[in-house]
Amino acid sequence: MINNVIENLTDRVRMALLQEASIVGKMRYFFLDRHYSLTIRVLLVLLCMGVTLTSTFLLRESSLTGNFIKGLIPVVAMIGIAVVLFVYSNFELTAVMIFIVTLTVADGVGTGTGTKITLTFMGLNLWAALWLFKLVIVDRKIAVRPSVSNVPTMIFLAIVLISFIWSNIFVDVPVSYIFQEKFFQRTMTMVSLVIAPITAIMYANHIRSIRTIKIMVYYMIFCGFVFGAMRIAMGYVINPLNIKGLFPMWVGALALGQLLFNTNLKWYIRVAMAAVVGMWYYIQLGLGLSWLSGWIPLSIVIVIIVTIYSRKLLLVAILVAAAYVLINLSSLQENFAREDEESGGTRNAAWSEALAHADDHLFLGSGPAGYYFYYTIYGFRANLSHNNYIDIIAQTGLVGFTAYILMWLAFGRMNLRMYWLVPNDNGFLHGLKISLIACWVATMVAMMLGDWVTPFPYTQGLNGIDYAIWAWIFQGMAVALCHLMQRQATVDQLPEIGPKRFDIRLPSLASGRRQSTQPASD
Repeated sequence: MINNVIENLTDRVRMALLQEASIVGKMRYFFLDRHYSLTIRVLLVLLCMGVTLTSTFLLRESSLTGNFIKGLIPVVAMIGIAVVLFVYSNFELTAVMIFIVTLTVADGVGTGTGTKITLTFMGLNLWAALWLFKLVIVDRKIAVRPSVSNVPTMIFLAIVLISFIWSNIFVDVPVSYIFQEKFFQRTMTMVSLVIAPITAIMYANHIRSIRTIKIMVYYMIFCGFVFGAMRIAMGYVINPLNIKGLFPMWVGALALGQLLFNTNLKWYIRVAMAAVVGMWYYIQLGLGLSWLSGWIPLSIVIVIIVTIYSRKLLLVAILVAAAYVLINLSSLQENFAREDEESGGTRNAAWSEALAHADDHLFLGSGPAGYYFYYTIYGFRANLSHNNYIDIIAQTGLVGFTAYILMWLAFGRMNLRMYWLVPNDNGFLHGLKISLIACWVATMVAMMLGDWVTPFPYTQGLNGIDYAIWAWIFQGMAVALCHLMQRQATVDQLPEIGPKRFDIRLPSLASGRRQSTQPASD
């Protein structure tokens, strides 16, 4: 009875206000407030009809063997609009889909510069742009989940942008022309440096459930099983499947964590997990032993995870490894000698050269991709550094390097916090938290062995983002897991509320939609 009186009174007030409103106000009320859903449907139908008619008009003089590309432009535009609407409405599902794309569709659009703008790169930038639009324009509030990594991440992003501008202003005269000529390449490098940390923030804020984490983790382990079997059986993995970068480390760590700590797994799943670890350990040490950055990170995560699980098992593993070394001592010595000849001395020279260059641009560096062009003009003999730490200090200077290190130390702190918050009685999460801790340590080491976390465009290309982005995704996952555990702890501490509690909701004057009394959800 009270609700009916309130609704009638509200309708009268609304009609009185509507009579005094302008034409624009009446139209806004009728189309956007009163009949919002119907208006959207009609506009979409009209848009589809317009695209169809436009395509028909453009294709009227075309043939299958002629130029019909321009007739597809409206269709592509329509698909683009649909993608934008989907991403804007499904941020968490977008996070999962982009992760799947990084593993299975590592391909993109050629730029004419010998590299590609991949689907992952485009998807991340679209997602970031739409999220920023929502925060600034729609919500009018920058609200992100609190984390000790947020401030150093924002500082690093600002330094990258400042370094890009600074390096253009204070560039050496002989290098200035090539900076202008390669503006696109330098801009794309800057975007790569920026989008990677932003990805960690986006995953930290848009992973909203343990179910999403399970989908991502088990999908990567599944890909590890399939790709590993393909690599052993055929000797290669078909494109556009992606096993580059630190893929063996991530797959091996996730699978081993579940194998040893997730007691809820069925026996055949445990066998599959063991097969994944065994296959990739064989691939990295048996088939690619001379590639240090391939087997060292994987070995680090295995040692850490096994040590946490059982020191006795670690001792057995060490004895097995020692026996393998003794049996294959001669071939191992040949492999290490070849690696030292090909990469050891060369990389030492490259690091020294890059650091010497950084001394001349110590404050803010020579900008994204900048030191490559200095090398080109001044005829440096050394190769590029193949070292993330040196790349960062050469591109963003001592200031950027400091922010970068603080950012990764903050990620480490969030991993430790996640480790203490996640309970050991949850098999899946127990295994995952061990894996993430081990991978953070191994990632810090791997950044010395290659540009596996912030890909340099003239060594990995822009498509390096497809595998470098995993490091940032899993850091974001660790932060999200902290918040999920804190929320769960808060819910567990709340007192029980009886099922007969009701919530009376008053109708909104702005929306014009009637709302009935509904029992509140427990």
